Amino acid sequence: MKKLVYISLVRSGLEYAAMIWDAHLVTQKKSIEQVQHRAIRGIQGVGPHQMCSITQLRKELELQTLVERRLQQCLIFFYYVINGEVVVTADDLGLEGADSRTRSTHSHKFKQKRARTDHLKYSMVHRIIPTWNSLPAAVSEADSLDIFKTRLSTLRS
Repeated sequence: MKKLVYISLVRSGLEYAAMIWDAHLVTQKKSIEQVQHRAIRGIQGVGPHQMCSITQLRKELELQTLVERRLQQCLIFFYYVINGEVVVTADDLGLEGADSRTRSTHSHKFKQKRARTDHLKYSMVHRIIPTWNSLPAAVSEADSLDIFKTRLSTLRS
């Protein structure tokens, strides 16, 4: 019951509009992750001063880190964009296809533009392109969202 309450009330709030505000500084990521760590300890009944592996406790609860979840959501959003399942297009995001003459692992690669401002440098689109481009073709070219998610989760585990 505690896990369900955490997922419904706390984690949903931490992830609301995460593609827009996603933290890029390590200290910010740690601060956000600490909220989940405290919740995991509470769910598992482990006191704040008891020595234990938070990674092990998280795995026992079958929870991903919040960083992993935000990355997965960004990749799913890219999948939606590429497959025309959202109103936003690749052009709207300023995405430009990679040169087909480059060594490519899949047909949906994008050019990484040079960021001249912090606004672009730390934007979700700019930061996710290298990760998206590194996906194997079997993942990025999946025929359905369910297949994409399944292949992505096996890749990330």
